[in-house]
Amino acid sequence: MKKLTANDLKVIEINENVYQIEAGKRAIVIRAKSPSEALKLACRYLGINCSKNALHLSN
Repeated sequence: MKKLTANDLKVIEINENVYQIEAGKRAIVIRAKSPSEALKLACRYLGINCSKNALHLSN
């Protein structure tokens, strides 16, 4: 199985400050101030290694 990276994550804004993050077959809903913060939290919760470069490119 391929290891997921920040570039493989899909961020969808559901409501104001509520984001759904899809990572392969997994998805979580997070409350965050911005899409970049949601992505950062998703990496932490899903155990994905997200470098600062990848997070910067995904915005």
